[in-house]
Amino acid sequence: MKSVIAASVFIWCIMLGCGPALEATVAPQKTRLMVRTDSPRLLHRGVYGFNTNMMHGIYSYRDREIVEMVRALKPISLRFPGGTVGNFYHFEISGFRKQELTGFTAKPGTWLLKDYERLQEKYRGQLPFDDFMVLCRQFGIEPYVTLNLYTGSPLESAAWVKYANEKGYKVAGWELGNELFLPFYRDRIKDVKGYIATAKKHAAAMRAVDPGVRVAVVAHDGSRDLRAEQLGNRWNERLGREDFFDAFILHPYVDLVKNGFVIGKNFEDARSRLFEVSDALMDRAINNRKYFAGKELWITEWNIVFKNEMELSDTLLHALFCGDFFIRMVNTDFVANAAYHVLHGGWNGFPVVSTSDGVDIKRAAYYVFDLIKDAMSGSKNRYSVKVESGPVLKQSNSFASGPVPGLTVTAVGQDKKIFLLFTNRTSTPVPAELTVDGAKYQGSITLKYISAPDLQATGKDNKIRIMETKPDEAGNLMLPANGFGLIELM
Repeated sequence: MKSVIAASVFIWCIMLGCGPALEATVAPQKTRLMVRTDSPRLLHRGVYGFNTNMMHGIYSYRDREIVEMVRALKPISLRFPGGTVGNFYHFEISGFRKQELTGFTAKPGTWLLKDYERLQEKYRGQLPFDDFMVLCRQFGIEPYVTLNLYTGSPLESAAWVKYANEKGYKVAGWELGNELFLPFYRDRIKDVKGYIATAKKHAAAMRAVDPGVRVAVVAHDGSRDLRAEQLGNRWNERLGREDFFDAFILHPYVDLVKNGFVIGKNFEDARSRLFEVSDALMDRAINNRKYFAGKELWITEWNIVFKNEMELSDTLLHALFCGDFFIRMVNTDFVANAAYHVLHGGWNGFPVVSTSDGVDIKRAAYYVFDLIKDAMSGSKNRYSVKVESGPVLKQSNSFASGPVPGLTVTAVGQDKKIFLLFTNRTSTPVPAELTVDGAKYQGSITLKYISAPDLQATGKDNKIRIMETKPDEAGNLMLPANGFGLIELM
């Protein structure tokens, strides 16, 4: 039996591509993916979303390139006007005030001013909320808005809500600022007590206009350093005593450098460290429920910290991270919405689509979201799925409390359709058997996936593309090495 499986793995390795299996062990039998549909849970569809951040001035929300990008990817939610830019955006002028950006001497102020100049040059400094809402309405997208609690006022926030209601815009949620725990903002928001006081004023002004408005507060992400958790805990514990909000916001960016690892060209070691740190950060985010009982979690930005991990930009490893992180969010029932950072940008690698020298490039992450789109657009339920005899990754540091899974899976669907999204984190193909409600699945199966032998394969070089296969005649399904994929069951 073992020799048969070994031969099968070898053959599929040739077909699907894999490197040396240095970081993984594969169970001596098929991995079983056991789906149960008898107790479906509500799927929080808003987790499939993007941060837009169009201050860069390359395109506007009206431009064909953005419209077609959104049409192709079919996001459930979008965020406006962005993250840091939201702390300077003024709804009443549909843009930004240069003196505020000039006076912001922190490091982000440099790129904010550059973006401001480009926006002025191409669109006269205008980034209209109406344009964003037209886009959302066209495709039935849930809009989320970041309010300006740094240079804005409660009256301005209230006026924004009033305007949205008068126009018939259905804003799904309002964020009370962006990452205002950072030291950049201590000239106006000195600590968590200062933040609470400011946030309460904005929330009260908004609810005077619309008592049903849904707002979320800025929780502390612990500076993205797993060794600095206590810093975030103090902020979150104090904030969690309040009850004027509906949700709390975290941005669990993965920063390998802050957690003691420099990538260089060592992608095999980066593989284990990346997923280990990512798992630990998600676990920490989940652990914040103890401070915010009964509240939703909005992850309105997520990605890798690109300034420290540029080697990962536009690579297969980054794409696998995107698929894997998305699966973890879906499997966490209280993550109500999320926004990948960022949909489009002018820099390399980490946007879904980036523009370089006037050319739009689909980056590695694009193909992951193209598969996610197929699963999410036709699904309303989340089903339980158990992985039995799955592979494990070699543990690389002390962040993991136990074996690091080599395979992550989620199951969603509606009626008689089931979609499984999976990430094979390992360099070895995984032979899999599917069961649904206790019986071996006998129906139609289609597997679409991305995979390559080289973790440094890029979208720019067209080395990443979506492929499709079906089980062999015996019904054996092979999950490709270094792979993210969508399994469709009819």
